[in-house]
Amino acid sequence: MKKILFYTNIPSPYRVDFFNELGKFCELTVLFEASHSSERDDNWKKFEFKNFRGIIMQGKRMAVDSAYCPEITKWLRADKYDEIVICVLSSLTALTAVSYLKRHHIPYSYEGDGGFVHKDNKLKYMIKKYIVGNATRVYSTCKAFDDYCVNYGAKRESIVRYPLSSVFDNDIIKETISSEKKAELKSELEIEEDRAIISVGQMIPRKGFDILIKASAKLADSIGVYLVGGKPNDELDKLVKDAGLTNIHFVDFMDRESLKEYYKACDLFVLPTREDIWGLVVNEAMANGLGVVTTTRCNAGLEMVKEGVNGFLYDPEDVDKLSQILKRFSDGEIDILKLSDEAKETAHNFSLEKMVDIHKQTMNL
Repeated sequence: MKKILFYTNIPSPYRVDFFNELGKFCELTVLFEASHSSERDDNWKKFEFKNFRGIIMQGKRMAVDSAYCPEITKWLRADKYDEIVICVLSSLTALTAVSYLKRHHIPYSYEGDGGFVHKDNKLKYMIKKYIVGNATRVYSTCKAFDDYCVNYGAKRESIVRYPLSSVFDNDIIKETISSEKKAELKSELEIEEDRAIISVGQMIPRKGFDILIKASAKLADSIGVYLVGGKPNDELDKLVKDAGLTNIHFVDFMDRESLKEYYKACDLFVLPTREDIWGLVVNEAMANGLGVVTTTRCNAGLEMVKEGVNGFLYDPEDVDKLSQILKRFSDGEIDILKLSDEAKETAHNFSLEKMVDIHKQTMNL
């Protein structure tokens, strides 16, 4: 059985699921810089390493989800691996790891979730170029991330595309949920409006909830907008109050199983992000049969949304365009059941099983 080593920052739930699945087909070791992100809720601390050896290194915390762990060289020389995959780009630990591998002429791959090209300062650019440019293989999730990696020295012919996901095939609904069933679920969840839009994310400016609120200003009272992820900041609270909106609802963070019920009860998913290097909530919404409206700065949207088929895209600051899409939904001009059918089929092409399959094929497992 082949020996594979991954090195990443923290045991995020979707990555642990991926490692547990991949670990069925190889002798897998995963090194983590830290046990959790200080920005995330306690659910991110509830991980279980079932089918792989997970090692949380000891180090000095450098940021919310990274630490400097000089002991990484001990693990790199502890065994001979058939493939080493670096999943951290701009940390001191990653620089230490790659320097060791280069010095000992050990090949490695680089893997990331996604990204958009931005102008870096010279030092940051050189560090990223050193890590990405020296990788013999790059695992990429999307076209924008292909370009990102090429910007830092990757050769296009070294790029392997894989579908990023947080859902298994059996998480995807089997049948489209009928209007009658949605009405029942709405009643159970005390959603009073006839139809409901759901959005999920942290209440921070990057997520663009202010744009969604502005775009929802002219929606009929029979359309509810549910923003799941916590209490609103002052700006969002003021926007709602100043506009006198009574159908905008802020919902506290909820666990994955509870969130599934909200997805199933609602009729449309909107992720108004100003930038997401991927956006796993798009996978999750589609898995629960929701058409998706998101921006051209969301890589999951760019890769998964087919315009007018399973969702719609718009530019992040274009309130008018988002308002037009929501009005079409409000007026019944969008076939929600058709969007739902297409969304769940798309979700199957972006499952954890598909994610693992690409790695198995590339690594010859």
